[in-house]
Amino acid sequence: MKEKSLTTLVLQYKQGKIPYEIVYDKVAVLAYMFPHRYKRWDMEHSSDFFEFFEPKIRNSINNFTYQGLEFEKYLNKILNYHMRNFKARMAMEKHIERVCMRDKFNDSIAADEFRYVISDKKSIDVAESVNAYLGKVADDIILRKRIFYKVMCEPENIDDSLVEYLSELVGFSSLHVFSCRDRLREIVRMKREKYTRLGERRDSLYLRMLVLQERLAEEYDETVRQSMLRQIIKMQEKIEALAMKLDRYSLKVSHRDVAVVLNVPKGSVDSAIYYLNKRLKK
Repeated sequence: MKEKSLTTLVLQYKQGKIPYEIVYDKVAVLAYMFPHRYKRWDMEHSSDFFEFFEPKIRNSINNFTYQGLEFEKYLNKILNYHMRNFKARMAMEKHIERVCMRDKFNDSIAADEFRYVISDKKSIDVAESVNAYLGKVADDIILRKRIFYKVMCEPENIDDSLVEYLSELVGFSSLHVFSCRDRLREIVRMKREKYTRLGERRDSLYLRMLVLQERLAEEYDETVRQSMLRQIIKMQEKIEALAMKLDRYSLKVSHRDVAVVLNVPKGSVDSAIYYLNKRLKK
């Protein structure tokens, strides 16, 4: 006896003549094998795709209306749609994961208290270094200022005891150094808040995009699908732009910030740190 076609089985199920499980079993096998058979995916990725597609099988069957197109061809179109959606979703998740890993790495650097990194990549203790330099550069006010500018670029690493060292280093009052340090710390705080807002905006866009992708997976009207795809593309572009902005974003005070707070030209801070770094490398 000739086996009934899948189209016939689907139509009989929709007429209530056979149970859903009979149709489901055949559709599930086709869906599981489709990526491997037609797209040469390995079985691990095929299994991941089936897990993604399986909850949508019932709707795919229920939405089928026979108009001359066999169910098998209809199913192939549906699977192709969902595979593209699945690949886009996986690619975006990997991208977001990479960005989040970079964020965690940057945060771990920013949280390293009471130390700073000079241009030759060697971490040194700020207080000990300044204390040592006090004896070595007693008559060199230019070098003292260069050290002061360098240390002020890391305001969160300047504890109260270090303020006294800095005050003696350049001849400023402790009150003035305290004020400059606190203003620079406030700049860092504001930068971190902005960084957090950008990250939250990126994450919110990503979640909205996932929701839209889920709706797209259930939508079969081509006009509506095209509109959703355009929205998803725009969201992807915005997410990419925000990710790049976060990747380039610096949580440290800039030379310009230091210059404004200390009321000196930015060029003075730039040159001072440049020549100090050059001297430290020798």
